[in-house]
Order: sequence, then C-alpha cells, then structure tokens
Amino acid sequence: MKIYNYKTKKKENLITIKEGEIKMYVCGITPYDSPHIGHVLVALRFNIIRNYLTYKGYKVFFVQNITDIDDKIINKAKQKRVSHNTISSLYIKEYEQILTAFNIKKPDYNPRVTKYIDKIIIYIQDLIAKGYAYTTEKGNVYFDVSKKLDYGKLSGQELEKLQGKVWEKEQDKKNVLDFALWKSENEAGFYWLSPWGKGRPGWHIECSVMSNDILGESIDIHGGGLDLNFPHHENELAQCEAHNSKPFVNYWMYSGLLNINGVKMSKSLGNFITAKDGLDKYGAELLIYVINTFHYRSDINLQDRIFIDNLNNIANFHKTFILVEDNYNTNINLDNFELEEISIIINDFFVAMDDDFNTAKALVVLNKILLILINKIRNRANEKEIVYLYQKIKNLGAILNLFFNKNSEDVLNELFKFYSEYLYKPKLTLEKINIEIEKIKNALEKKNYFLSDRIRGNLLDRGIKVMQMENKNIEWQFAFVEK
Repeated sequence: MKIYNYKTKKKENLITIKEGEIKMYVCGITPYDSPHIGHVLVALRFNIIRNYLTYKGYKVFFVQNITDIDDKIINKAKQKRVSHNTISSLYIKEYEQILTAFNIKKPDYNPRVTKYIDKIIIYIQDLIAKGYAYTTEKGNVYFDVSKKLDYGKLSGQELEKLQGKVWEKEQDKKNVLDFALWKSENEAGFYWLSPWGKGRPGWHIECSVMSNDILGESIDIHGGGLDLNFPHHENELAQCEAHNSKPFVNYWMYSGLLNINGVKMSKSLGNFITAKDGLDKYGAELLIYVINTFHYRSDINLQDRIFIDNLNNIANFHKTFILVEDNYNTNINLDNFELEEISIIINDFFVAMDDDFNTAKALVVLNKILLILINKIRNRANEKEIVYLYQKIKNLGAILNLFFNKNSEDVLNELFKFYSEYLYKPKLTLEKINIEIEKIKNALEKKNYFLSDRIRGNLLDRGIKVMQMENKNIEWQFAFVEK
C-alpha cells in the first residue's frame, strides 16, 4: 500500500511505527461560525482514509482537535457580548450535527484547547529551557526560528524569501518569522494565568501539545487541508522536533481545497456555502459521490454541473437497490458463496485504494459491478448471484462513505429536489414518477401512443427521460435539460 508523502513529495510504502497500528492526527475546526462545505470536504476525505485503513485490518487511533479559543472566536464573543465558550459550544454542536448527516465517524479523541492550557504552558517552558523560545517584556513568548536550522523543510519555503512577510501583528519579536507560543491578553474572560502573565496559547503550539499528549512524540500520519501546510504545520513540526529531539510525523497528507465556480471559496467574495446549505441543496449522498470522483489531493471546483453530470450515476445505484430489496431476499445465506467472474474486478477496487486512496478509480470499479448486477437482474440470474453483487456493492461503497442511508427512495427524492430546483420546475418525487410510468404502461397496453408520448414529453420537460427496454420494462433516468 502506497501513500503520497508531502514531506518527500512522492508515494511511499506505508510502514507504521507499531505493526498493525496507525496513529493519525488531523487538524480540526475553529468554531467561530457555521461549518462550511470545505470542512465537510476535509472531514469526509480523512474519514474515508480511516475507513479503508480499518478495513485493511489496522487499528487506527484517530485524533482531531477543536481550537475552541482563537482570535476569531474572541472577536465574535466580544461582538455578541457573550463568553468564548458560548460561541465555540454553539458551532461545535452545529459541526457535530453535520458530521452525523454525512455519516462521518467521531474521532477516537476530540481534544479541546481550553482543556490543555496547563500542559501547553509546561511545553512552552520546556522550549524556553532548551533555547528554542524567548519571552518579551509585553508578556509574549515566541519560537526562535533561527535556532531550528531545518525550518522550512516540510513546506519547501526558503527563509530568505520569507523575511519580507510578517505573519503575525506583534512587533516585539527578534525576527519577523518567529511565531507566537503564548500571546499576552488582559481582557477578562479571555486569558489564563501563566509564568509570563495573563494570556492564551498561540495557534500552532496547541496541536503539538495535544498530539504529543494523546498519540506520543512520533505519529504515523498527520493530515489536514493543504492551506495548513504553511505556516501551521511547518511550525508544528519545528516545535515538536525541537521539544522531543526526534521525528514528529512519518507521513504528511493533505486534502485539496474547494473552489466555487472557479474561485476560491471566501466569505468576502460572497461565494461561501455553509455545510447546512450544501446538504439542503444537494443531499448527503450526491455530495459524497461527487467528492469521491476526485482524488483526495485534488482541488474541487464546486459548481452545479458536476452534480448534474453525476445524477444518473448515483441514481442507478439506488434504483437498483430498490429493485433488489423489493424482489429478492437480501438476507439469504451466502456462506462460502463466491462469484469468480467478478473477482478480478473486485480486486481492482483494492488496487485503486492501495494506490494512495484513489477513490475516483475505486468508484469506476463500483459502477462496473453495478452494471453486472443490472444485467444479472435483466437476465433473471439466480438469487444468490444477485444478492451477492448487491451486498458487495454496499460493503465496498461503505468504505467510500456511500449507501449509508438504507432508504434509497429518500436518496432519490433528494436528487429530484435538487434537479427540480436547478431547473426551476415543480418538484418531482419517486412516487409521482412511478404514477406517470404506470400511466404510460396503461396507454401502451391500449395502444394510445399519443397519450404515452405526451406523458413522456411532460416528464422530459421536467428533466426525466422515460425509456422502454427490450424486455418491455419501462425505466427512467435524468436527462440534462437547459434552464
């Protein structure tokens, strides 16, 4: 199994620190506002990675922090005249609800910064004692970048080129690249007492301390969005290796970023989509399917057309699930039953996932298995073959976080809702479409082709194409219609 390691900029064989175990830390949210689609993207991608590693037999210890004290939280709290805890608790609850809606598992550990203040202070004291940090008269504590000779090795940044960039506002540093470990803060409700006076932790030190405390000084995988590579992860790396005198992370993994219609998602540009709005518009299953069509390291240009293009793909799975569940015993005993004709195809799924978690290729494999299942149904194959393929699709799909909603009719109705709103047409449901299909069948039986064609035309105008198959069955699919 190979993983792309951002540290070396190449794919490497996965070799864990302890055989059979993986210690994994992924940077979490700063809960100062409602979660957005970008948060879902990162959480989903690392959940899929976690799913597959678990499927492969690894015992995964998954940690994702919550930065529940930060400048943005403090500013929002001051604006609303409430405590920082009130703000963070509100948006943590929203985030957890979104994770549930997308069937994203909770981390094994979900540490909050405010519960780690004492340990952060001790960690900073150790860095000062080792000569890697210094205090100032203002009560700030900074990491001295000049003492870490390999600073920049993760991001590939050259210190000379960074000298003109000021990353933090404080002016009491020795060097503009030095970053805050402890920030002076005197306003009531937003500080903790420390040996350097009233204040709170800097952003980067928090993850170092929580990761070291829970997972140990060296971990297998550290992940997050690509925008965290510099300065956050570069600074994390510098702190941990200065403090522990040993390698911090074996594999650095990054999710690509999210663009909206070709432009980076940003509140200031008005192209910001909350996770709730995305869920309401597209539905969880379609969003997850579309995200899986991109490799986790790829950026995604989020626009309606990529969802339109994948409507039939995800609909075909759920139409077939309904057909199998209505006509076959999905709980039939399949002990020792194998279907040799698809063993190579199924193996292709694992080949794809073993190659740096290539979900796009894995999804192609799932669609191939689905096509075999559909042909088996049309050719009236035996029940065990059909149920075997159905279960195999469900089980492999679960690794990609798909098909967790057992009610396929609900999923199809979410797809109808999205497409009807996209076309500005009255909303369709599966029930309504089935009623219209029955009318078409009745018209065809009576050889009333004019009525049959009229019903088909009305459905086509609303984005649904109805077809009569060779076996005389009537089937439907989404048809792209210009607005």
